[in-house]
Amino acid sequence: MNAIKYFLSGLILLLSTNLAFAGCGYISFSSLVSGGPGTSTPPTEPPTSGKLPDFITNKVTMAKENGKGERYTWKVNETAWVHAWVDNIGKANWEGKKDKIKVPFYLSKGTKEDPHSEWVRVGREEIKKKNVEVKDKPKHEKIAFNIPQWAAAGYIYPGRTYNFVVCADRPKDQDNGDGDVKEIHKSNNCSTPAVFYVDYGPARNVDVMASNLALAGGKSSLQAGEAYGFQADISNIGTEYPWNGCRTNYEIKGPGTGGVWQKVADEGSTVSQLGPNSTHVEVIDESRGLKAPAVGGDYVFRACADYEQAIPETDESNNCTAELPVTVEAPLPPPPPPSVTPRIVITNPTHTDEWRSSSTEHDIRWERYDFPTPGNVKVEYSLDGGATWLLIDDSTTNDEKKHWEDMCDFHTVDTHHAYIRITSLEYPGVVAVSDEFSIDHAAECK
Repeated sequence: MNAIKYFLSGLILLLSTNLAFAGCGYISFSSLVSGGPGTSTPPTEPPTSGKLPDFITNKVTMAKENGKGERYTWKVNETAWVHAWVDNIGKANWEGKKDKIKVPFYLSKGTKEDPHSEWVRVGREEIKKKNVEVKDKPKHEKIAFNIPQWAAAGYIYPGRTYNFVVCADRPKDQDNGDGDVKEIHKSNNCSTPAVFYVDYGPARNVDVMASNLALAGGKSSLQAGEAYGFQADISNIGTEYPWNGCRTNYEIKGPGTGGVWQKVADEGSTVSQLGPNSTHVEVIDESRGLKAPAVGGDYVFRACADYEQAIPETDESNNCTAELPVTVEAPLPPPPPPSVTPRIVITNPTHTDEWRSSSTEHDIRWERYDFPTPGNVKVEYSLDGGATWLLIDDSTTNDEKKHWEDMCDFHTVDTHHAYIRITSLEYPGVVAVSDEFSIDHAAECK
């Protein structure tokens, strides 16, 4: 019964995938089930002048090792063979020191090749110069594609569609440039996609479950906005390995999510970590950037193994952990504004003072009123009746005194229109200006 269930679920997924692509000009459902070969692509750039070779990947098929009996549906426990034919349709054989070209085989997801930055190279063959000359038969190359191995690495999942693209003269996977051999066209080196489908293998006694969910550090409560992490046990309580690995979804539900489950992170476990009757500990540390909701209240967390349903299991009902209750403390309210307005009154200098700039005995003094905490202040001076202000100290304690150690170190001039200004840094609207006083700029300062 399990085998029938897996076949039907794979067939339904395949049909829904095809219908989603049907309006985009992709292949039909009938051709997707049977798959199809990849053929050569036409060039997209003008030809290079001169008598040069022109390499194409004439055809790509999937079949048995002997190349007979094309097949485009494979089970996840099988080894498939990918066959490619490379031809030289140019005007000459190639010249130069290179005596062979590289022919990589690339795996992509779906029915259309991935962007080249996402290609996965699963094999590469080499063809010697003498084996791909003009008017020769296309050179046949093949690789074995071990599906269980690539499933274990997380590149293949049963119930999904993939494709192969094979390229002639491609020494580099990215930024290939002109390749190893100069030729008429470079844009026609790769084949069109050869599409295939990976079906489920024989039913296995596999049962994946998540348990023992906890917050990092054993926390049971969080402050709003606090960083946090997870730890959970992912176990296979069956007696066999799964065909491939799986991912675990970590979710939260509470006042800040509208009472519905919301994904916050996911983590993966590989086939090697999910052996029979084994447990793998997944850890998501606080550096992953998870933050507690800004809305306080009672929340619950859970982790659900294999949330993408990549692994057929004997029991699909036990994948999620029990709900983990966590209280999120609401953010602290800002301090209330003071009941009265703070103010500062400068008591020194006064209008009768004349400060000699070479003296080291000048103290700026003030009184503060109604400050919840002293805080800090900025102290400035003016030499032109308050038209412009110069800095004495950009942040000093609001302790009612600032010693102006050596006015010679500051830009001073003889003036009868000097002022001191003090501004609170915590309450920028609280500003005090002294009486007008005089400064005698000493000659020894020069």
